[in-house]
Parts: sequence; structure tokens; C-alpha cells
Amino acid sequence: MSDPSIAGYQYAELGRTGAFLAPLPPTPPATPAAPDRLFDLLPEPALVLDADGRVTAANDLARQLLGAPDRSLLGGEATRLFRLAPGARETLLDALRQGAAAGAFRLAGAWGRRHDGVEFPCELRATPLPGARAGWLILVRDTHDEELRAAQQRDRAKAAALATLAQGVVNDFNNAIAAVAGAVENARGRLRDDPQQAEAGLAEAIQAVRETARLVRRLRPLAAPDPSDRRSIDPRTLVEEAVRALGRTLPASVRTETQFEHDGWQVLADPTQLADLLVALGQNAGDAMPGGGVLAFSTTRIAAGSGDGRAPTGHDPIEYVRIDVRDTGRGIAPEHLPRIFDPFFTTKQAGAGAGLGLATAYAVMRQHEGGITVESAPGAGTIFRLMLPRTLQPALSVVPGGPATRGSGTVLLVDDDARVRRPLRQALEHQGYEVVEAGDGDEGLDVHHQHRDRIVLAVVDHRMPRMSGWEVLKELKRRRPDLPVVLVSGYAVAEATGAIGGPRPDAFLRKPFELKDLARTVRQLLA
Repeated sequence: MSDPSIAGYQYAELGRTGAFLAPLPPTPPATPAAPDRLFDLLPEPALVLDADGRVTAANDLARQLLGAPDRSLLGGEATRLFRLAPGARETLLDALRQGAAAGAFRLAGAWGRRHDGVEFPCELRATPLPGARAGWLILVRDTHDEELRAAQQRDRAKAAALATLAQGVVNDFNNAIAAVAGAVENARGRLRDDPQQAEAGLAEAIQAVRETARLVRRLRPLAAPDPSDRRSIDPRTLVEEAVRALGRTLPASVRTETQFEHDGWQVLADPTQLADLLVALGQNAGDAMPGGGVLAFSTTRIAAGSGDGRAPTGHDPIEYVRIDVRDTGRGIAPEHLPRIFDPFFTTKQAGAGAGLGLATAYAVMRQHEGGITVESAPGAGTIFRLMLPRTLQPALSVVPGGPATRGSGTVLLVDDDARVRRPLRQALEHQGYEVVEAGDGDEGLDVHHQHRDRIVLAVVDHRMPRMSGWEVLKELKRRRPDLPVVLVSGYAVAEATGAIGGPRPDAFLRKPFELKDLARTVRQLLA
């Protein structure tokens, strides 16, 4: 018998005289299993690489995964079995050179190459092997199913986001259409009895159209980066424009205040985009103050390298103008703060908003090489801080509208939409111009040929069938280099790009614009 509790000894009996402990015979050393045998016991595909990155062993699962059952993997270079991103490839090659000192690491986002050329997504986990057989153990995990599930999850998230977008946008547009239709209908009914009320109703309709155009412009940066039309401008102009627009929409219980301390510093900005952004922030502030409160706009200078924690970078050599938008509303819950700039995120009730305002603000500020931050707490109000790089370019002077003066001469109007041409023609005729129309680019060139000596200016739409506005512009300038051409488009001027080195329009109007802007532009060009 033996007692397993006494390690290394066994009982030996000598007849009936008793027993004594005798040492166990030495256990023969275990014979190492062959590498292939060890790897075949691993639950996932495995390779062994030598210090040069060549495969010295592979288990059955690896051969099956890589489609090489005939042991053709042995001796091959690992970098030929996997397609790695440039950074991951360098990580692997550096580890091979360093050996065990590099330590274990993981390479995600790799693609394995089967013997038949088919690729599959995978993850590689590398562990250094010590001792005489120094090298690397590489475990290969097929992530095809995970990638498929992730793609399906992304598709579901996109569908949900589109549904949220559609719901919010439909609600906003329906409200705008209802406002326009209601105001026009009321004005129509009062034209004879109360012309003053009719005029007020039409003014409300125009304001509703402006708000709709503002909504469309806010959607643009989310659909595609808008190159924008940036120019040197005084931030005070942006704030005052936003305050004027908010004065027509905020309730009387919300009081607006302004304070300017940027000492005339200019910023390089798209005035329309930045004014829209400030209006959107102001409208959000108004929603956060249902019982009334104070909405304050202020500006200040941020010196280069000032270390202001609210600057986009702590050691930025650029000077900034900071615009603060402060309200005394209910504030933002701490759990919502990290997500407020996410597209489609909103704390409003379903249908009350698409969650686009702050996401658009973030996109616009990035395009302006600036930044936006928020400080808020429940019951303590909210402060949004916009950082805009200072520019030393002189600010463009704004030409005052002045009293409307009547013009003369013939204007060529080219647009494929008769609904757009009609009010444009009427506005130009009201200013004293004769107008000749064309429904597309080819017709426009024909009309120009017929009235060549009379036409003093052309207004051309950008997107038309058969012949684009840029092609019409090029041909008109070829025929008459001195002919002023106004290009009209729903796109930003930098996006509606013609041929490189080709002629440029003398003026650009982005839809939707007001008829008085068209009349003023034509007067200035002909003056």
C-alpha cells in the first residue's frame, strides 16, 4: 500500500516485522510533445513565427482557416498571409525585430488571405515564446460574424437616425408651411377691407420663409461639408444680426442683452452660417426659459498662448474672439452633456425637434477652424462659448441698401423652373428693367444671340438640364467679357465650382434669397 500524503516516498513491507519508508524511484522526464501536436490541442487557429517572421508551425485550425491543408504555410512569410494597415504592419515588424522585449500585443482590423485568394476579417494576438525556440505565437480569430453583426447594428442605427431626422424635419417644415399658408390666406382675405393688416400678414409669411431657409442651411453641414463663403467680418455684426432675427421669434418674456469687448478684432467667417448658428443657440435658450429670462451675448478677446482652458488647444499660437451665449434657463442634466453635440440627440419631446441644432453648430465651428464648448448645470443656466480665429484681413464694408432706384436696360434671366423665374422677372421689371427669359442654358444662349446689343446683364441658375450655369457663364463671357453675370444656386459658391481657371461670376446669390437682394446686386453691378 502507499500513502499519497507523503510525497516522494512509498511504504515497503518486510514480511510481518513492520514497514519502513523508502524513496520513490525517480520519475523519468516527460518527452516534449511535437509542436504540431501542441497546436492541434489549441481551441483556435495558431501559428508560430521565427524571429524573421516566417511560419515554423501551424495547427490544423490555422490550416483550415487559411485554406492550406497541405502544410504549404510552413516557411512562408506571415506578412503575406495577412493584410495589415500601415501602422499595424510596422507594429508587427518592430516586434519581430525586438523579440520578447516587445511583449504581447493585439492587432485588430486585419484581413487574412486564404490560399485561394479570398480575404476575411480577423484579429491577431501575438505572444513572445521564450527559450531556445524564441519566436512568436500568433492566435488568429476570425471576426467575420462580429463584423457582420456590427454592420447590421450600424445599419439599424442609421435607420433609426434617419427616422428621427425625418420626424423632426417634417414637423419643422409643416410648421413653416402652415405659417406661410396661414399668413398668405389671411392677407388675401384682408386685401380690400384692411390693407394694413394684409401687409402685416405678408410680412409674417416672408419671416416664415426666412426661418425655413435657415432650417435648410442648418441641414447642409450634416449632409456634406459646406465649403462656406468665409470673409473678414466684425463679430459684432454677427451678434446684432442674430439678435434682430431672434427679436421676431422669441417671446416677450425673454430679454436679450449684448456686451462687446473684442476691441474691433475681426474673424474669418461665413456671415450666414455664423448668424444662423447664433440664432439656433438663441432659440434653444428660449425653449429652456419657458417662464422668461435673460439671453445674453458677449464677446471677448483670447490672446495667443493664453492657456485659456476654453480655447480649442491649450498652447494655440492663434488669437481668438470668443462669443458667449448665456441664458438663465433650466440648464442641462449632467448625463446629457457628453451627448449634446451628437447628431439627432435631443431631449425634446418626439416631433418637437430633430436634434440637429448643436450637431450643426459643432460641424460649422470645425469648418471655421474654431471650437464650441458648453457649461451648464440644472437650475443654473447654460453658457455656450464659440471660439473663432482672429484674422488681420480688413473687414469687407457692407454696401447700404439705400433708397430703391429704378434701372434701365435688358436683363437676361435663365432658369429652368418657371415658378422661380416669375417672381424674379416681376421684381426686375418693377425696378425698371426689361427682362427676356429662357428655360435652359441652350435657350439662354439663343436668346442672348437675338438680343445681344440690348442685354446689359444676365442672371443664370447654376443647376439646369443639358447645360449647366457654369457652361452658360463661360460662353457668355467668351462672347462678351464685359457682360456682368449673376450666378444663382442653392449650393455654396465654393461647391458650385466651374472649370478650374475658367471665368467667375460677377456676383453670386445663394437660394433662397430675397428679391430686394437681387435688385440691389443688379443695381451695384450696373452702376
